[in-house]
Amino acid sequence: MTDHNGIGGDAFATDFSRFWQTVQADLKRTANQLAETLSRAAEALRDGEPRLRKALESSAQLGNAGWTMPMQMTAAEMAHVASFESNDAIDAYFLSHCSKGLLEDIEASVGAAQSLEKWQTPIRQCFGAFRRGEYAITIPCLAAVFEASLRSFATAEQKYSTKVTKLCRDAGKRSSEAGRDVMDIYIWMSILAFVQRFYDQYGPAVASEPRVYRHGIQHGTQVPPNEQIEALRLLNAINTVIALCPCPEDENNTRK
Repeated sequence: MTDHNGIGGDAFATDFSRFWQTVQADLKRTANQLAETLSRAAEALRDGEPRLRKALESSAQLGNAGWTMPMQMTAAEMAHVASFESNDAIDAYFLSHCSKGLLEDIEASVGAAQSLEKWQTPIRQCFGAFRRGEYAITIPCLAAVFEASLRSFATAEQKYSTKVTKLCRDAGKRSSEAGRDVMDIYIWMSILAFVQRFYDQYGPAVASEPRVYRHGIQHGTQVPPNEQIEALRLLNAINTVIALCPCPEDENNTRK
């Protein structure tokens, strides 16, 4: 028997059968390799899960130390920072990253933030002063910019509210209820802890503490320290908040 192309039907069937057996063997080998790869990946995830969970659950601890969780931070970096036993060690970590491009990354993202478009002139001046080592002059302005960044999440009723901690807590709650990525929830936890620390009441009992209080700075009862670390805390916090800002098309849904 010969088909219209002149190829023997039996020979064609035999060749096709061999070809199909080869394809099946290749598919089986590929499937086995894929299954082995997935198994190794799952095992790696199980091994890393406790460390990642510890890192995520330590987000509030990070806020209490004066830092928010950067969006750029990897799971491995989170686990590393979570292992630190002192605030000084956490401070040293962020300072070391400032010299490795962190400042440039923050400047790029803050400079492109639509929510801070009206603040770009003072923001540019703050980065200029920061690079000149004039940290004290940046702190009052950065405190205002940080609060402005938080107000991107304010409802209409909260636009001029002085209850910033409640505004932050409500924004985090809305993020959770909207089913956002779990990472966003933990980042909000670090922001809330940072806000509670930053907005602590300032008075004689804490006047000797070497850290910045928003109320002390803005009400003229605390002199802004000329410390790089304090300016960097605020820049990092601003960068974290704007990274969570909703896209313009999502704003109406986010702020209802």
